[in-house]
Amino acid sequence: MAGSTIGQTAARHRVPEHVLRHWEDVGALRPQRTSSGHRRYLAEYDCQIELIQCGKAAGLSLGEIAVMLHGPVDLRAPLLSRRLVVLEREALEIEASVRMLRHVSVCDAIGSCSKCAMPHETFRYPLVEQAR
Repeated sequence: MAGSTIGQTAARHRVPEHVLRHWEDVGALRPQRTSSGHRRYLAEYDCQIELIQCGKAAGLSLGEIAVMLHGPVDLRAPLLSRRLVVLEREALEIEASVRMLRHVSVCDAIGSCSKCAMPHETFRYPLVEQAR
């Protein structure tokens, strides 16, 4: 059987071997096994490992990632749609914070500036209302 060992795969993705084992335990990763029971990671698993890492960075749990990778579309689509709503709202919040910090960093009247006095109204709420 071709493919990489757990050690080779872990090194390639810069994760400890125990992490790959844990991902397998929760159903997010499903490596093949040799006749002697050793894990073998085919090239397609590189993509799955990258998706697991991206899913974690996007705030998905390993259980949700398992559904994303291996679940039916009727479960995957609503799960990811809910997470997208959260991420889009967070992106708007970050954008508002960036706008506020850019303004405050150059404001000469920080103590009396109307924008600085009401940063939530000036920078946040218009963006968040657009998302609703």
